[in-house]
Amino acid sequence: MGYLKNNLTKFHLITFVVMLGVFTLLTFLITNAGGDKGEEHNARVLQTTLGTITGPLTGAISRGWQGCCLRFSLTVMACSAPVLLIGVLLQFIRLPDTKWITVLRMSLWIIGWLVWFLGGILSFGHALS
Repeated sequence: MGYLKNNLTKFHLITFVVMLGVFTLLTFLITNAGGDKGEEHNARVLQTTLGTITGPLTGAISRGWQGCCLRFSLTVMACSAPVLLIGVLLQFIRLPDTKWITVLRMSLWIIGWLVWFLGGILSFGHALS
């Protein structure tokens, strides 16, 4: 008996896609309203919006990878990445198939991605200040 099992379901995909969509929209709105209005504004908005999946790095992307913004984004990433890692890895560990384990897995999946994407919003606090 192995220790690994793929427990990803269509509900995992649905929750991921919905959260990615919501945070992509938020990223667009924040970047479009708060970014510099120079010549590169539209390019930065597009790059940052497409980079939503990178979570905390969106703040650094929105400022063209400036040193201070990158350092802040990496600090936020250091805090949010372990939460996401636990949420994702738990989906592949073989555990008893009970209702509570299923609820725990799905909850940690949602929390992991939520913390990851909220790290992106937090990084905007530094990048767009």
